[in-house]
Amino acid sequence: GRRGFGSVYVWASGNGGRSRDHCSCDGYTNSIYTISISSTTESGKKPWYLEECASTLATTYSSGESYDRKVITTDLRQRCTDSHTGTSASAPMAAGIIALALEANPFLTWRDVQHIIVKTSRQRHLNAPDWKTNAAGYKVSHLYGFGLMDAEAMVVEAEKWTTVPVQHICVENTERQIKTIRPDNVVRSVYKATGCADNTNHHVIYLEHVVVRVSITHPRRGDLAIYLTSPSGTRSQLLAN
Repeated sequence: GRRGFGSVYVWASGNGGRSRDHCSCDGYTNSIYTISISSTTESGKKPWYLEECASTLATTYSSGESYDRKVITTDLRQRCTDSHTGTSASAPMAAGIIALALEANPFLTWRDVQHIIVKTSRQRHLNAPDWKTNAAGYKVSHLYGFGLMDAEAMVVEAEKWTTVPVQHICVENTERQIKTIRPDNVVRSVYKATGCADNTNHHVIYLEHVVVRVSITHPRRGDLAIYLTSPSGTRSQLLAN
């Protein structure tokens, strides 16, 4: 797509928070090729519908409680509405911000766009109990990803952006580990990745994404929780119970 620069896919992280849905179970939000967008209220609080997951990249404004203001936008039959809500309002807002950045620099790759979002998103206005600074120096949250998108900052960054190096994909398989998950117990598995250091074409020097494939047989998915912890201590919840 886009003459080799890559299509940019934007996806809403989901509105099932009240039902304890987890957006990591959504194959679209979970894809490294998708920009998953969460929501916050105008006062920077967590909306009742918000789904939490490690795959959320960033956040834009949307609705909150019934007394909070909603998003104003175009509607059917050549009309406007002042009651657009949920992450379904946040994702189009993010797409519009990305379009402004691409207008400023049409040569941005799909990975450039993700890097710029991470670099320019803001956390100060957002209330979340789980903000943590990762090894790259960025604050990140399961509620809001890397923070609230900043349209002006993205455009300014896009205008001076240097394209990131070619993507290296490293696939490392672990030896099969058969373990029994007992009630109220924690099963730990430690794996030391090399980043394909012995293969120049696949050697990962700068980490962008991590994709985990694990096979588990269990009668009820809702009873399981899966966490991935980095060497620096950043803990990502891949599945919530």
